[in-house]
Amino acid sequence: MKKGYIKLIAAVILGIAIIGGGIYGVYTLLSSNTTTILYRSTVDDKINAIRPYIVALDSYNAYSVAYANQLQPTLEELRNGSHNTTITLPKYKDLKTALEAAKQDSPTPYEDVNQSTNDVLAVLDQLIPVADQLQAYYVERRFEKDNFKGSDELAAQYVPLAEQFYATYNALDLALDNRNNELYTERMTEYQGEKRENAVNFIELNLMTAQTIDLIDPDGNTDTQKVEANLQQITQRINKLQPGTTSETQNAVREYQDSVKEFVAEARNYIIINSSYGEAYTQLFIKYNKMVGKANVVNMAELDATDQKKK
Repeated sequence: MKKGYIKLIAAVILGIAIIGGGIYGVYTLLSSNTTTILYRSTVDDKINAIRPYIVALDSYNAYSVAYANQLQPTLEELRNGSHNTTITLPKYKDLKTALEAAKQDSPTPYEDVNQSTNDVLAVLDQLIPVADQLQAYYVERRFEKDNFKGSDELAAQYVPLAEQFYATYNALDLALDNRNNELYTERMTEYQGEKRENAVNFIELNLMTAQTIDLIDPDGNTDTQKVEANLQQITQRINKLQPGTTSETQNAVREYQDSVKEFVAEARNYIIINSSYGEAYTQLFIKYNKMVGKANVVNMAELDATDQKKK
């Protein structure tokens, strides 16, 4: 995981399916609605448990990617003692609020997620007061009076805490990513047993695009042959993806397909032409994040015509 270019986590998406008069599925992981849910699947239970954590990190990651060209230089300037008249800092407070709410309302069955969340919150408790002081220092332009002495003093506190935050945050991001992929695989196994070939293809597409973005290294260590092989498989799979059984899902699938094609084109362009252009890596992640957003709208329960729907 690269600092400043952390990808959105592709959330597992459930649909509503009535089985024997009861609710079996739920709703998309990114839904902000609250509801009373009757669980009849441990997969559903685990998916719902990690949903608030994924939402919290998605929001933080989206901001980090969008403002990477400001966040990264700020950290480097503070680390190196070079001075500017403005700074841009991550949204630490928003992340802390979201993670505290998730921890209180939605404990997970995963010890790595729980421990990583605690580690991030512990660092944020120390980091946020220093970040607030640093932000106020620049907003009030105190550097005009003390020739950046206050900035250097605050930076000496801020930079080590920021580095500690990145380490703990990346551990949480990785834990959620791994658990989310596990749940994708569990859901895919269920769908394979139910002969939901279109939904299985959709899940495999998301797993493959996630693997592809992880293979691309801005430091020049990309296995371009492996990436190209993945891109070819993604193209084959996206062309096989069927539109689904409802007009809403059909529209969502079309937008998802278009977004996947944009990602494939951007990834291929990056490994062939633009790998030496710094902003190209950011643009690649923006395309990936857009694609994940489109994936999160697709209702997997409506991708295949089940026997019940045919009746």
